[in-house]
Amino acid sequence: MRYVCRSFLLCLLLPVMVQAAAVLRMEGHLGRERVEEAIELVRTLEGGELVVEVDSYTGDLQAVLELAGEIYRLKSDHGVKTVVYVKNSAVGPSAVLPFLADELYVSRVVAWGDVPAGSDTTLPLNLLRSRLRSLIPSGKAELLLLAQGMIDPDFVIVEEGGRWVVGPVAGARVISPKGETLVVHEGQLQELGLVAGVLSPRVFEGRFLPEEEKAPPLEASAVQGGGAAGAWLEAPRLLKRARLWDRSCRPSHRPRGKSPAVGRR
Repeated sequence: MRYVCRSFLLCLLLPVMVQAAAVLRMEGHLGRERVEEAIELVRTLEGGELVVEVDSYTGDLQAVLELAGEIYRLKSDHGVKTVVYVKNSAVGPSAVLPFLADELYVSRVVAWGDVPAGSDTTLPLNLLRSRLRSLIPSGKAELLLLAQGMIDPDFVIVEEGGRWVVGPVAGARVISPKGETLVVHEGQLQELGLVAGVLSPRVFEGRFLPEEEKAPPLEASAVQGGGAAGAWLEAPRLLKRARLWDRSCRPSHRPRGKSPAVGRR
């Protein structure tokens, strides 16, 4: 009976566990075709956690905004927690994605900002401002300030009394001068309290994708047709774990006093 119950419980939990976490790597040039494949993946998710790893400085801004809209819908409709890790660069269109983070992690050499840079497409400033602000929850004044600075080269940001504010202000330290779109680094993000942690790529992968549970990443460029997105989920590791659980439930013929090796860490 014990064996039957554990197997039955596994059958109930497996569909939920398969959707528990997904990893999306947005690296290199984020062109229209590649981003549409990522959108296809996001539309298959209905819960759990989404981990987005970003390392890009060129792409299609309009397409990335559409992807951001789908992730925002996933968060608001299904309560999906979104963890974003900026590995090196989130510059150009990819700079939109960290604004969606429930938890933001960065590396020591991070650069984040200048949303219009390196884009295949352009949007009027007022439209871009509206689209980006719509992704930021109310009450996040620091993020709204960063968003404006990252899209508008005429928007001046200064530090006054330990806070970043709209400039110019006489005597205040200039953070983002007129004529430059804002790009921030790791130290500034920590100063603003916007990051959950500063991690090397290896540490981040080890924390969010432990070796014994690691599955092939959800490469945005890997989709081949509508049915491929589901294969990106973490079914391989869960099925492997299921086999281990299944074997551990079988009657053991080992001598008393010795525990089975299966399941030991």
